[in-house]
Amino acid sequence: ATIDRVVTAAINIQCKMDNYMTEVGVNLRVKIGIAVGCVIFYHIANDHERHFGEAGQTIDEVNVAQSSASSGTVVISPKAWDLLEQKLFSYNILENGYVEI
Repeated sequence: ATIDRVVTAAINIQCKMDNYMTEVGVNLRVKIGIAVGCVIFYHIANDHERHFGEAGQTIDEVNVAQSSASSGTVVISPKAWDLLEQKLFSYNILENGYVEI
């Protein structure tokens, strides 16, 4: 399933990029939040300005997932968890119902 590939890609990002030392000596840490669902993208513009944005419950859920993650972890929303082939991953269910992979 697509969500399995997304979570696997997030884990691979963590393996390659967490604790990455940049050329200027800054140590980068990565925390990843994943959610699934519909998103509304919008564009508001006139002759002088352009604004882009997104909205919807999925945006709220991915924000909670990312906020629930600590450096070096991947956290997914309950909806994403329901779609995931759960036996393929080690996990910890958090108090808020989100799942750390």
